[in-house]
Amino acid sequence: MPDPVSCASCGKPATTRCSGCLNAPEHQPDDAPVTAYCDSKCQHQQWPAHKAQCRILMKRKTLLRIAELLKTALFAYRECVYDMPLTGVKYEEGILRLLMDPRKIPYRPWQIPFPSDLSISPQHKEAVLATNQCTTAQCLLGPLARYLLGGIKSIFKVVEVHAEPVVPWKVVWLNGSKDESRTVACTAVTHTILLVWASGEGWVVDITGCQFGFRDILVPLDSYFKKRVKSLVRGPFAYTEHETSDLDVFDSKLALNDTDTKRLKAAHERAGRLHFAKFVQERFDRYESPRPSEELLSGTPEEFQVKLAQFESGLKVHMASFVDFAFGKERLN
Repeated sequence: MPDPVSCASCGKPATTRCSGCLNAPEHQPDDAPVTAYCDSKCQHQQWPAHKAQCRILMKRKTLLRIAELLKTALFAYRECVYDMPLTGVKYEEGILRLLMDPRKIPYRPWQIPFPSDLSISPQHKEAVLATNQCTTAQCLLGPLARYLLGGIKSIFKVVEVHAEPVVPWKVVWLNGSKDESRTVACTAVTHTILLVWASGEGWVVDITGCQFGFRDILVPLDSYFKKRVKSLVRGPFAYTEHETSDLDVFDSKLALNDTDTKRLKAAHERAGRLHFAKFVQERFDRYESPRPSEELLSGTPEEFQVKLAQFESGLKVHMASFVDFAFGKERLN
């Protein structure tokens, strides 16, 4: 049962909470109080005084749902088209160790489903899926992020920072009886984040921060930079990337003596990105109308989670068809 509260209009015991701002995230401590009423009459009378704050809190809730949707989209994509020969995950001495077997490096196709037989916690699975995916996320989610954020009349920029991991990770390459490892420095990791300003409030949307132990995907800007950032690397700059921006740069640098394998691998990844883009564009009416976004992001918390799960399931089915096609099991239109 929720804690008892008083009616914001008359002070009597309240039975109805304002659904518009309920469960909104805090930007400053205690700045998202519960607003409740004893009946609809009191709610109507108090609305002129409450509406300004309610609309700010509603925008915060929508921004949080946008962040959750972007994270869901990235991880659904990564679960279907994974490109690392992962054989195990160990959490030892405050470090997350990703065990890799070079003999299991994916080869034609180079992207395969995430291994389903691993014994791994949901938190560590998210960290593994997000490892080294800052640039991929920035590009893959670019058009979708701009579409969703445009719906709440926000300003947004991308910035690269030196972050201080809560849980650093280490890639361990298994090589017979000896292990060769590559580590990420605990003190200064280059990390890409999205800055968003809405209703005069600054926020950080951090989709891939879970790889460093950052649990929250939406954090007040001042708090994020105070607790997680060591220094600024580059930016802020305009968020203009599209699904294959980084691959376009990579392709432009390919030399004539580069191997066919490198070229084919890049082409395979591009095909996977474009297959993702096709699903998202169709789901959101090719970004030509705000209606699909409003429908998905609206509703009670329970209703939104159902719609989010349906979106995730649909995307996984769509991406699974790409993997089947890569294995020669299916033809794509």
